[in-house]
Parts: sequence; C-alpha cells; structure tokens
Amino acid sequence: MFKLFLDPGHGGSDPGAVGNGLEEKDVTLAISLNIRDILEKEYRDVVVMMSRTGDTFPTLQERTNAANRWRADYYLSIHINSGGGTGFESYVDAGVDSQTVSIQNSIHSEIAKVIGIRDRGKKQARFHVIHASSMPALLTENGFIDNPSDAAKMKDLNWIQNVARAHVVGLAKAFNLTKKPVQEERQVAERDIHVVSDWAKQDWDEAVANGYFDGTRPGAPLTREEAAIVINRLRHNLLALINKPSNP
Repeated sequence: MFKLFLDPGHGGSDPGAVGNGLEEKDVTLAISLNIRDILEKEYRDVVVMMSRTGDTFPTLQERTNAANRWRADYYLSIHINSGGGTGFESYVDAGVDSQTVSIQNSIHSEIAKVIGIRDRGKKQARFHVIHASSMPALLTENGFIDNPSDAAKMKDLNWIQNVARAHVVGLAKAFNLTKKPVQEERQVAERDIHVVSDWAKQDWDEAVANGYFDGTRPGAPLTREEAAIVINRLRHNLLALINKPSNP
C-alpha cells in the first residue's frame, strides 16, 4: 500500500501569494484535490491523506506531524510562486539522499512536459514541510500567480487537471504504482420493437390470436391507453365465457 501525504499550501487565514484575482490557497487546493481523485480512482493500493480538504489553515508543524504520525511513504506539497518571475520549479530538502532526488526527477520531468511555462529547474532548500517530514518529500511551485500569463493558465480547469495528472504520472513511475483495470463498457444493442423475443413468441402469438393485441410492435412499451384496451378485451372475453349457454 502506497501512502501519500498531500499538502495543499496555505489555506484559511493565510491566502499565500496573491495576484491577478487569484489566491495561492485556492489554486493549490484545486490541484491537490485533482491529484487525490486521480490516484484513488485510477490506481490500486493507494491511500491519500491531505493536510486540508477545504479552506482551513493547519500550521506547518501540524502538517508534518500528521504525516509523520501516519507514517506516510511520501510527502508532496503543492505551492504557487510569486515575485515577478515566471515558470515552474521543484524543491527537495538540502543534502537529501539519491532516492529522494530520483523521485524529484521523475515528478519534475512529467510536470515540465505539460505545464506550459518555463522550467526553472530542480532545486534544494530548507523549507519546513520537506525538512521536518521523516519520509522523502517534494515541494512544487507551479507558476507565478503575479505573472498575468502564468495566472491565466491557473484559471483554466484543463490546466489544473493536466498539472495534477502530471504529478500523478511522476509518482506512479517513481513508486511503480499499478493502474486499475479499465472496465469495459457493456454494449447494449438497441431493441427492434417490431421483432418478438424468442422467449415470448408462443405467448405473444396466443395473445394475438385471442384478440388482445393487433400483432404489431411486440417490443414496444405498453401505454396506459393500450393497457386499458387489453384489460377491456380480457373483460369482454371473460364475460362472454361466463354468459355462454352450456350444452344440454
């Protein structure tokens, strides 16, 4: 079982970076919820815990404490940048082992393929969430919210979904996640209402011969008007049988 601790940056009273009518906390949550949904829907043996699923603000220590107590296999923190630049970058803790760098390489390369902005590179820094977490960790900065071109992408739901999926593809490659089998959609042939089913043919022929139906459209739904006709025909036939004089 692969246990991912997923951390949408900021939230609640802390909006994070702000620009072009957007707040970082909203964009990070949108990307993160999509990451969670894709993983849980499409991959086997994956469980996701999120630091927040709404507009709340867990402290940085609360986030890493939760991941450590849960003994997550990986910590992924989603952020949006600001400061007048443009582009995407990712961070691991300073001086990490080769495994953590390898996972960073896998996820970073997949995001760079689809994000549509400049690749600012793979970096290292002592950010709390990737330093205080006891498992391998990555923080991604997915564009600059104060850059009009970057921000325009953040307002596009397709961009949000594509960036989320790229995170997932990178995780899947790094941790050898297995996709769930695609369920084949059962093809249902359209019924020909003019053809009687084999299992009903004998009864259908008998009902037609006795005058309850006119022999047309055996596969069509029965309306209340048609039901009234059938009931009355049955009633008349029963009355005729009851009133039929018996043989001496």
